[in-house]
Amino acid sequence: MVRILTYSVCFAAFIFTLTAMPSYDDVLLVIKAGDAASAEIGTYFQTARKIPAVNVATISLSGSGATKVPMAQRDQFVTDIKNYIDANGLAGKINYIVLSSGFPTKGYDNAGSTAWSILDVYIMHKLSSMYPLASWCTNNPYAYIRKSNYLNRESIKFSKSKYGYYIVTRLDGPSRSAIKKMIDNFGPTVFDSWQGGVKYVVDSMAQYTGSSAQQHHEDIRANITARGGTFVLWRTNDGFVNNCSGINFLDADWVVGADGAYSRGSVISSFPHQWKRLSFRPGSVMQTYRSFPTGDGYFATTQFGLWEYNPGTLTSRMASDGSDYEVMNMADVGINEDDHTIWCATSLHPDHESISTHDHVSVDYMRRHGAGVAVYDKSGNLIVRYTKDNTGGGLLCDAVYTVSYDKFNHRMWVGTFSGVCYFNTVTRSWGTPAGLTHPDGARVAQIYVDPTTSGQRIYVTFTQGGSGTSTRVPNRLASWHRVFEYNVGGNSTAVLSLGVADTFYSAKVAKTDADIIWFRYGTNRNSTNFYYLRKVQLSTSAKLYEVSFRDIGGLDYTPPMSHVRCPHNIVVDASGATKYLYTPIGTSNAAPTIKNGVLRITEGAVPAAEIWGSAGMWTGTSPELANVVGHVVIQNQFHPDRIYLVTRQHSKILSTS
Repeated sequence: MVRILTYSVCFAAFIFTLTAMPSYDDVLLVIKAGDAASAEIGTYFQTARKIPAVNVATISLSGSGATKVPMAQRDQFVTDIKNYIDANGLAGKINYIVLSSGFPTKGYDNAGSTAWSILDVYIMHKLSSMYPLASWCTNNPYAYIRKSNYLNRESIKFSKSKYGYYIVTRLDGPSRSAIKKMIDNFGPTVFDSWQGGVKYVVDSMAQYTGSSAQQHHEDIRANITARGGTFVLWRTNDGFVNNCSGINFLDADWVVGADGAYSRGSVISSFPHQWKRLSFRPGSVMQTYRSFPTGDGYFATTQFGLWEYNPGTLTSRMASDGSDYEVMNMADVGINEDDHTIWCATSLHPDHESISTHDHVSVDYMRRHGAGVAVYDKSGNLIVRYTKDNTGGGLLCDAVYTVSYDKFNHRMWVGTFSGVCYFNTVTRSWGTPAGLTHPDGARVAQIYVDPTTSGQRIYVTFTQGGSGTSTRVPNRLASWHRVFEYNVGGNSTAVLSLGVADTFYSAKVAKTDADIIWFRYGTNRNSTNFYYLRKVQLSTSAKLYEVSFRDIGGLDYTPPMSHVRCPHNIVVDASGATKYLYTPIGTSNAAPTIKNGVLRITEGAVPAAEIWGSAGMWTGTSPELANVVGHVVIQNQFHPDRIYLVTRQHSKILSTS
């Protein structure tokens, strides 16, 4: 595990004796050549800080984000920076180097590309006066926790000539909009914000234990409180820091792994930062211990938002500048056919939430683990966002997992962490059905509007959540591991076992007749996972037909994932005389030649099962195809005979290796 100390250097916000905003004449701004976004952000920053034109360099470097740049390209980039400084008479004048957006974060340290370092740190090291004899850390007053330079108002002042290295930072963030917001919240307008009081928050047991570290924080506590500020130690097993406002400085330990009972690391993969509900005062600073590889795109895989598909073409419907970043994590999408709006559930699917046994989350945080419901028009414009707060609790919580349109009752059914609620599309009001909620946890897996009863029955299934999460915040709804049948007219709920004695997980249902229900579920017996598709007569709970995924035509199609984390669904095509059911298959077992495809069931007195697909479909050794399995099937609601198979990399979204 690589442990990185990322430390913002804008410590001036805490130096209480400074009264005037310094100029930015000692800043070198580096823009990435050929990158329009980097140029846009760089120009925005230059204008906001009145940086002289001569202090702006446009330099080429391949790669972006988590890309590791070859050593030769990295070294040439650093040389180009030095040459620009020398050629433009800036030597001795520059103290800070600011990289605009778009630059990669890492570079290889050898020709064999077996060792790498953070690009920003390497620039500081290579351009320091100590190179190559000593590290820039040697003279860094901010690098060691035991140093007390914040008490020395003169020594704290930084310059390249004094300490022998440049401070290197970058204009980075999840979107252009977010980066510009960061730029706006710093600089001259907030330089004296400390006068309103400083709130210093520590979210780190690992960093707080030990005599030297503890004394360091106690020194800071005394220093801050003596000036009328606030010191907060987030020292609770009810979750990592969340729902905390007015922060000036946040010191957080978010390292992946078992760094102690209070490690917060792996939650980064499953719980995006924007849902922590942290608010920072302008000019605030954050110091975090972080780990790779959760920064290598793992949680980015869920941050793509709403896309439109036309045959052969995918088009993003999200704001081009990323201003709607908070709603980009989407778990489900549905069409409100009454007004042709697009309803998006913003959260992670509950089966994807995964934390280690060393991490802590709370019920309060889980309720906020999302951004509510984002509603778009047909052109992809975000027209309204429903949250618990702006609906007066009509939306039970902001962690929304699924949305389903009900043409019979003119409702949009919404499944959340706290259970089921609905939006009446006629009265434009919210409601809550009886027996399908729990404030401390009722993670909804599916809401099925029954067409065979004209919507008089709604079927709901629940899930315990992903690995580790359920042990910290279990599903509190009684009998959550069963199927719930809601009677719309009577506002009552019945719990159905459907003839299964075992606990079943992540169940998904569909109906082909008023008295016939099909459901797919996983269970575990003697540490072995089993998966079934079962046909049941509702009036008697009698099993009429069952398929074991361990034996479909003599082949084992067991999905390569936990029985508690198997979100496969069922769709029914009843558009013709013969009814068909479709459910995805995906396996890593060697025997089946078709690894990914669709299991089709032809309804009848003796149902017939067959596998649709072809050998080699979505399988291979490339990164794009490794570990891909059939995920869900989607039925075109306007052309029910058209079935789409969605795949996923089963190990990717949860992986930290």
